[in-house]
Amino acid sequence: QARPDMAEGCIERLNADWLGFLKWTWDTRRQRVREGRALMAKAGGRGVRLTSFRDIDRLLASLPRRSTG
Repeated sequence: QARPDMAEGCIERLNADWLGFLKWTWDTRRQRVREGRALMAKAGGRGVRLTSFRDIDRLLASLPRRSTG
């Protein structure tokens, strides 16, 4: 069934490829967390960890505005 936010003619399917992708993301999450922590440590405190949409909104709101033109 198509959702209202989907493009015309876009069909959402739950197939083996999609399930395989979900399994891969689940299986590799711990590795990605370790890699992320290592990158943050390498950045020496200069990194920014965003864990929610609220974090993203706060970061974007704190950046200086740039004029377009």
